[in-house]
Amino acid sequence: MELTTRMSSWRTLALALALLGRGASPAHAADEIDWGFRSPFRAYVYAGTGAPPITASAGASCAPNPDTTRGGCDPKIGIPTGVFGFTATDAEYTLPGGEGEITGQGTIVFSRPDHFFTFYLIDPTFSIAGSTVGVTARLRVESSFPSVPPTDVIVLLGTFPLSGSPAVGPTTVTWSTGAGSITSEAATALGGFLTAGAPLDPVTIVLPYPTGVPLASKTVRLTDVPGKPEKRSLKVVVSGEPALSATAFAPVVDGAVLRVIGDTFENVYTLPASNWSALVKKSVVVGYRYDDPTRTLGPIASARLLDGKLRLGGKGSSLLHDLATEPVNLSLVLQSGAARYLCVGTGGTRKFKVGKSFQAAKNPPLASCPFYRAF
Repeated sequence: MELTTRMSSWRTLALALALLGRGASPAHAADEIDWGFRSPFRAYVYAGTGAPPITASAGASCAPNPDTTRGGCDPKIGIPTGVFGFTATDAEYTLPGGEGEITGQGTIVFSRPDHFFTFYLIDPTFSIAGSTVGVTARLRVESSFPSVPPTDVIVLLGTFPLSGSPAVGPTTVTWSTGAGSITSEAATALGGFLTAGAPLDPVTIVLPYPTGVPLASKTVRLTDVPGKPEKRSLKVVVSGEPALSATAFAPVVDGAVLRVIGDTFENVYTLPASNWSALVKKSVVVGYRYDDPTRTLGPIASARLLDGKLRLGGKGSSLLHDLATEPVNLSLVLQSGAARYLCVGTGGTRKFKVGKSFQAAKNPPLASCPFYRAF
């Protein structure tokens, strides 16, 4: 099953601020797009009189130039990776294939006044489709050279072969490409300043991957009444789970999503932030509750999230489960924000009545949670 991941806005803002404040960037840092643009072009610019010849700003980073007199970025001539880092400010992609779009933030400025130009590479966005990665960016050229007019365009700059599906680790997802090439569209837009087909340095993108927390559960129960979908119900009870920290989440800000997943289906129910409230004890937030007793915002009527405890209940025809056959490999995932999420399985004592009910009791934790999916 392909699942979609999207970085939430509050988290991407934090990542952007962290990158902006850290100065020199190591290669392949988490939350970063590693792309040197074009090694021969860096060498060409560095051979000029720019002081500094290359700079990174506004979300882009680089290692400092060892030549402190000229300043700016280390051009790392002849080195295709670990040159520039762009902040990944937004991302939406499917796993395990990795298709999607990743938005970069940052400006690289190439200055060669003796050849009468300054070239700005601004905010590249990487679109991943099949085995190809396309990069779209804003290209701005300030030129006093007669054959190269000034320009400021957003254009498909280059395409790259994807090296394979992204590598999913415990905390990161990584895409890698081979060397790319400049598009004829970009070459035309730049008036031949760069030629179509000229090679581009490979790209490495490293994004944070949310951590799933598998929990044991006392009960997972689904019911149905044939011909009366309004009578369907759902119940989940978790207690005594030290891995569950309620304050690691902020559903009053992020809301939450409950996913009910089987081998051949996934049902998604939204629990909006507007109906969550904090549970406070002695002026300290100890958990959260969700209340929608009339189920106007979806089928989930109530939820309680406390340290070690989780209860969820829902009812009505908006519940989409079908008990004509016993659910296989059923799991439930609760997500709120992009940092962590919870999951429970149904590997305990199971009881099934065709068309009427499914119950799993004393369920051990899953070995790992299903892939994260953002909404």
